[in-house]
Amino acid sequence: MIMFEGQFNMVYLVYLYNLTLNFKHVSVAIDNSRNKLYVASDYVNENDPGDKGIIIFMWTISEDKLWWTKADCIGISNCRYPDITAKDGRVYVVAEQLNGGVICATTDRLDRWDSWEINQVSVSGEWEFPSVSAENEKKASSVSISLNDLYEYHTDDGGTTWECNGRSINDESTVVEQYHSADVKGFYAVWTDIRNRDKDVYFDSTLDQPPSKPIVNGPTSGKIGEEYTYTAVATDPEGDDVCYLFDWGDITAETLTDYVDSGEEVSVSHVWYRKGSYTIRVRAEDTWGAKSEWATLKVSMPFSKNKILLSQYDKISTVKGKITHTLIDNILYFNSKINSKKSPLEKRFFNTFNILNMKRIKPSKIDIVGLDQKEKTILPTIVRSSSSCMGTKECKLVHNERILPTVLPVDTVIKYTTDDAYVDNENVDTNYGGSKLVYITRADPAAGMSTTRGYFKFDLSDIPVNAMIEDVKIKLYIPRYVDLDSGEKNIKVYRCIENWSENSITWNTQPSLSTTASYSGFPPTYPTWWIIESDQLRVDVQNFVNGTWDNYGWCLRHRLDGPLVGLRVEVNSKEATENRPYIEITYSLPNNPPNPPSDPSPYNGATGIGTNPILSVYVEDPDGDSMDVTFYDGNGNKIGTDYDVSSGSRASVTWSGLEYDTTYHWFVIADDGIDQTIGPRNGIWSFTTGSGNHDPVLTVYDDWADGVEPDVGDLYTTTFTFMVHYYDPDGDNPSNIQVVIDEKSYNMEGSGSNANYTKKIDANDFGEGTHYYYFYCEDGHGGSDRLPSSGEWSFRVKDEGKNALEFKGIWITIWLWGPIGVPPTPVKVPIGFLILWLNHTLTQQFIDMIGEGATASSIAALISAFIPQIGPFISIIISAVSAILGIEIKYLQSLDKGKGIKIHIVVIAGFPGSWWAESQ
Repeated sequence: MIMFEGQFNMVYLVYLYNLTLNFKHVSVAIDNSRNKLYVASDYVNENDPGDKGIIIFMWTISEDKLWWTKADCIGISNCRYPDITAKDGRVYVVAEQLNGGVICATTDRLDRWDSWEINQVSVSGEWEFPSVSAENEKKASSVSISLNDLYEYHTDDGGTTWECNGRSINDESTVVEQYHSADVKGFYAVWTDIRNRDKDVYFDSTLDQPPSKPIVNGPTSGKIGEEYTYTAVATDPEGDDVCYLFDWGDITAETLTDYVDSGEEVSVSHVWYRKGSYTIRVRAEDTWGAKSEWATLKVSMPFSKNKILLSQYDKISTVKGKITHTLIDNILYFNSKINSKKSPLEKRFFNTFNILNMKRIKPSKIDIVGLDQKEKTILPTIVRSSSSCMGTKECKLVHNERILPTVLPVDTVIKYTTDDAYVDNENVDTNYGGSKLVYITRADPAAGMSTTRGYFKFDLSDIPVNAMIEDVKIKLYIPRYVDLDSGEKNIKVYRCIENWSENSITWNTQPSLSTTASYSGFPPTYPTWWIIESDQLRVDVQNFVNGTWDNYGWCLRHRLDGPLVGLRVEVNSKEATENRPYIEITYSLPNNPPNPPSDPSPYNGATGIGTNPILSVYVEDPDGDSMDVTFYDGNGNKIGTDYDVSSGSRASVTWSGLEYDTTYHWFVIADDGIDQTIGPRNGIWSFTTGSGNHDPVLTVYDDWADGVEPDVGDLYTTTFTFMVHYYDPDGDNPSNIQVVIDEKSYNMEGSGSNANYTKKIDANDFGEGTHYYYFYCEDGHGGSDRLPSSGEWSFRVKDEGKNALEFKGIWITIWLWGPIGVPPTPVKVPIGFLILWLNHTLTQQFIDMIGEGATASSIAALISAFIPQIGPFISIIISAVSAILGIEIKYLQSLDKGKGIKIHIVVIAGFPGSWWAESQ
């Protein structure tokens, strides 16, 4: 086998023959990073038939020779058909076991080969003729044949474990079952196939090919609370069924579709519940687990401006100073504002019939935020009572006003405990802050159980102080529940009103608690998550965040009234390895309107402005929202809109067709989808156009000496680029801009009144010789310019012809021969190789006759003499390659290394290093 690899421009022709060991199947590998050459072979000792296995040879590669390093028997018995690879200092050897399985021997100890690690690649069965290829010191791939099908195994841990996806690489069960019929390199395999009764070579990826990147379609903007449908389609290279994963970019769960045929379109619907810009991500996955790239689609959901959600026939009653609502399920919360100068009142409550206690009700406007039962969309609406709500009188509310809402963007955060502990009434001075469990126990003297209480604290300092808390859930994991009788097992949660620390709290130092429980309920009686939620917990967190109450957390304990019962609830603490306690808080923030647009261009009062000016302003939103920025003239007529402008950037539009010597007024409105802000803050901006038209100006591009690159080019290969910069003081775009070459005009490409314009033309459009050119433009208002102002520039075209012959690469490998009389076995033969079957005698004669200093022509002559049938053809090839690449015999050496092994090495040098890089 002839093979080129390594650091030096050499080819190693290695010839082996033996006296005592019978080599049957050999494989070769080169590790470039270590300059090592390895040969693996199965063998049988002819003097001792019981001595058989796998043997490895290693050489060190230097610039002009191979240095014998060592040989070693791995110690694998009952194996055959080895294949070897090496990468970054790690050697992998795979071999077929006699029971049909495949094993791998691997080592990275080049100094001590007794450290071979042997692991199973595939279990016993019909697995034959393995091949292996390493990607690095950790990753390698192996292919094996089973029942005429080819399968791939791979490792990511240096050969310790191997995995297979269970899918055959070939399409049909027609792989030829013989040694080195299949080979693997990286993620590709090549094999000999006999489908259709023809023996051919096939190749394919060893990996299951993932589906194509999905094509996603659907609306790119809409309104919150409304359902939108999106489609996706992808194809799988192997025709496998595919499913699709939709990630909506919000806090909702992803959507996973069922499997469908490759190329079949799927439709999925989604609803967004808060304003914002979202990125939909869609990925396809086939039945073998191969995943496509993510496809994305950006969507924008401004706040919905739909009509009110509450029915105009909803009723509010006032009974003994309490406001109730007959359809309370439709109400998320009330925000009552009393029209009284003496007693303004504004409070917020959740789903309860006792909405607000008041001694006296006056006719008032009541803001109601409704929850649409169908769309589950939160929207404010305003209703007015049709009659005075006094005393016990029932009044009907009718809709008669609608105010643009202030949206409440919703965020959900999760906070794990910063402190958690329990205290014990029988160990009153003991701290249990380091325990992995928190115990909540009501004593049972008969069972020897003490009373314990649990304490939990969470850091909520990064929730904005103006946040409106929507929902609170404390989640504790119960690994065990002890229930000693059938009595009531009610657990209550109380807010701590004094501070405490996990590392110091004891029964004697536990803090004071609020008198009202924030929660009362029954924990699960089996291992699961215990979700604690109530409106009072939400009120607690609201006051923690607003700063009304200090956040000292909560205490969990058994109800204090009633008889003693045997109960112990155990929950994980933050010291547990998993399922740690946390609080989940959903909150909303009031929208802040954009800042007034500022920094106008042209600046306010500017003069001499062109008749097609670009208007621009700086816009910024306190919430970081993107904005639609609309420009208006002084009469309120729309000039144009710049959509989806990022906060902290500039918005711009072009105001075209203005008159000379005229004053114009303008203003801007920035809209974040909820609120609008006008700019300037006060008044209006203005500018005055200049008097008369100004000529445009042409200049050379950047640091070019003239207007073309290159100045000299080849007739067959060069494309000339002509470029010029156009500027018009009046802001006029060119009505005509050309490059004139040899009196022929070419229109240039570009846009803008201050921009580069280009034209690319192939050299063969001009022909050989010197050509002359200039640039010319007009602004459409009588102005023009020429560059150069007089005369012309030139460029030249030459006929340099083309290369007579281009070499794209010649594959070279290594050949090994067995003992005398045994035909050589081709090892890892790439497609397109010419295989020369030479027996031992001919090979020995060939090597002896070449001698040191032989030329390429003498090699060709020898081959022609040995093999007359193909000699002339080989002679032509070698002579041609020799003439172009200068091949010569550089080095010849015979090595006798014992154990009956003799190696002949022929080094052929002279190939340029750059050519080798290209050929690989």
